[in-house]
Amino acid sequence: MELAGGDAEADLLQAERLAGADRNIRIPIVRYYQQKRRWSDALAASERARERFPSDFNLDLLHVRSLVNLDRAAEAIAILDKTHVLPSENSRESHQLYVQAHTVAAFTAIESSRFDGAYAHLEAALEWPEHLGQGKPYDPDERLIRFLMAWVDERRGRSTQSPARGNLPPADPKRADDLDQKLLRRAL
Repeated sequence: MELAGGDAEADLLQAERLAGADRNIRIPIVRYYQQKRRWSDALAASERARERFPSDFNLDLLHVRSLVNLDRAAEAIAILDKTHVLPSENSRESHQLYVQAHTVAAFTAIESSRFDGAYAHLEAALEWPEHLGQGKPYDPDERLIRFLMAWVDERRGRSTQSPARGNLPPADPKRADDLDQKLLRRAL
């Protein structure tokens, strides 16, 4: 549409207005806004779609993606806790969103020096809830979450030999503050 000189957004909004009971036409407008990183517009579009189709897990996942990108992790987690994803190609994305939502919630807790709450969110990020449609793989990549758990453990005064550390080296106190600040500004 855009390559031909058309206005993709206007066309998608017009299609949405004319869609009636067709849920499939609502997904492209949400994805359009998400691709443009217009998260507030994507959230508004997914809210409209979810009002019409409240039990559609695909719309829930699109909505959650916008919430996570707007740093509204608590709302995203609440939706994911109620969403049941059928085992499908979307189940991988549902778990990724679950991890991202809990990681953003952990960062929010860290910024408020609520390290126990941050640790709880990071522990949750290691879980593989069945209702999200994907079982735990044999050897998932949990390095970032485990690194953050070890960082939080150190802030809580826990041993650097905690199980969360895995094979991570001890923190270098000379570089810790710079590294910590960079990680906390957004490791993801």
